[in-house]
Amino acid sequence: MNILGMLLKISFKDWLIFTTLIILVIALLQIRKLKKSLIQEVHKRLVPELMLELDLKAIGLFIKNESTMIAKEISIEDVDVDIEDFGFMMSFTLKFDPVDILRPNERIKLNFSAIHRGQEDSVRTPEGILPHLSSASFRVIIDFYNIENLKFHAEFIRKPNKFVLDKLDSAQ
Repeated sequence: MNILGMLLKISFKDWLIFTTLIILVIALLQIRKLKKSLIQEVHKRLVPELMLELDLKAIGLFIKNESTMIAKEISIEDVDVDIEDFGFMMSFTLKFDPVDILRPNERIKLNFSAIHRGQEDSVRTPEGILPHLSSASFRVIIDFYNIENLKFHAEFIRKPNKFVLDKLDSAQ
């Protein structure tokens, strides 16, 4: 009864102030949430979204820019991959040619050579090694710039059916 008595003694003006204060706190929390969302959207517009794709029908390893931002000076680090060829494990290093520019929604075939590790003079054609890459697990590291010369570092992991972006960092 004592609490009920105190609540009845609170004036309309005090209730109005209390309600306004709660509305203000809720509005500030909503503004904070929208600000985070806006920062994420601005970040998405600055970062080109690259994707790798192994296409056995077109016989190639492709890189695609799935964003509205140009990617340039794309360099792919050498990739060490172990593949099974007719029951034998073989180790290769894939060396990729750099890509100068990749426009929005553009998809290009990557040029690379497959060098048999331990036998540097033994080079396989990309067409000969591509079918074996579909079942291999490996990591591809790509460095690239956007149109504003901000550098990015992306790491892709080859899963059984596709490439998955594992990490994307701004490298400055």
